[in-house]
Amino acid sequence: MARARLHLICGNCGCKDMFSHVIDPTGHDIRGELFPAVLISCGNCATLHDLSDNAPDRKSPLWEAPPAARLRRRLKLALMAFWRQLFQK
Repeated sequence: MARARLHLICGNCGCKDMFSHVIDPTGHDIRGELFPAVLISCGNCATLHDLSDNAPDRKSPLWEAPPAARLRRRLKLALMAFWRQLFQK
């Protein structure tokens, strides 16, 4: 990774250099199961921003794969079924 750049700008006040974060182990209640939440706090206006609003967690049960990934998976399953049928005869 060469010179990774991540920019944080508060959507309420526009501040870009006064942030802190908190990891709440039981921050998200999804279908009765608790998942961790990362909250970013603006030090200028005290707004709490939930990181999952802009960067979804792939381990969450509500996360969906992008359409291209779903298509690749369907093609892979179809090819596997085809080869299975071909070699069973």
